[in-house]
Amino acid sequence: GDTGQYISANAVEAAQSTRGLALEYHKSYDPRWHKALDFFDNISVANTSYFFKCEESQLSSNATMFAYLKWTGDDGGVVVVNNHYKAFCPDDHFWRAPVCRHDPTQCIL
Repeated sequence: GDTGQYISANAVEAAQSTRGLALEYHKSYDPRWHKALDFFDNISVANTSYFFKCEESQLSSNATMFAYLKWTGDDGGVVVVNNHYKAFCPDDHFWRAPVCRHDPTQCIL
C-alpha cells in the first residue's frame, strides 16, 4: 500500500544515533525489546479536536471490524453493539493496539 505513519527525521536520527534503533522498521516498536516511546509524544497530549472520532471512521465499519476480528482473533479490540462490530475506542478517538490497552501511557502517537 501507499499509506503509513509519518515519522519525523529528527526522531529517526535521534533513535538511530542514541540507541541504534531503526524507527522505519516495525519490529523496533515492540516494547518488550525497545523503548521507541522515548522518541514520540505520548497519546495523552493529543488534541482530539484534530481527529475524527472512531465512529466517524472505518473503525465503525461493520465489515471492516468483523474482518479484523476474524483475521486476528483480537476480541479486546472490537465491541459488538446491536449485532454491529466496531472498534473498541475507550476515549472515542483512538483504537489501541493490544500491547497498549493495559497501560495507555505507553502508547505512542
